[in-house]
Amino acid sequence: MASVCFIFPNSSQKLEAEISGELTIRSVKQDLLSKRWPQDQISREKVDSLRFFCMGKELQDDQKLRDYSLPDTNVPIPIHVHIIKTSITRPESHGDGKWCCSCQMF
Repeated sequence: MASVCFIFPNSSQKLEAEISGELTIRSVKQDLLSKRWPQDQISREKVDSLRFFCMGKELQDDQKLRDYSLPDTNVPIPIHVHIIKTSITRPESHGDGKWCCSCQMF
């Protein structure tokens, strides 16, 4: 088991948990969203994806949590949670050739 401390953006909230070190980072993200998501964060339905950062490095989905353990096992692994929100609106498509994305070309 690995002790982790999830740190959320724009909040002083931290969530500590014991998680199997054999889980992949992808599985840890799924576990956080499905079982441990804090009530005072945006709703799970509005989360498109999560990115985890630890000690200045992005944690890769295919790596196992144990690959990121700290030298001092008495300290939880700090994981900064970056929330990617689901896009509500999408730019309109203009097929007349005068538009590129949402900008008008002259």
